[in-house]
Amino acid sequence: MRHRTAGIGVPAALASLIARSRRRYGGYIVHLGVALMFVGFAGTQFKIDVQALLKPGEQASAGAFVVRHDAVRVTDDGQKQMITPR
Repeated sequence: MRHRTAGIGVPAALASLIARSRRRYGGYIVHLGVALMFVGFAGTQFKIDVQALLKPGEQASAGAFVVRHDAVRVTDDGQKQMITPR
């Protein structure tokens, strides 16, 4: 509303609104931060971490996924040596 009535930009209107009610909007920011932390902690429950040492032709499963090791390609470009799967 302040953006329309005063004719100032959106960032400046938002900054003046927060400056007038620091305690109110500070509480909103803190609660938003706690909610984001909760979402982050809850998201770690869906993480799948599997380590497998595979020889060519072998496969391993991680959750609903199957990973098969077909071959490895080693290339050198003069600055680094790259090992990539095929």
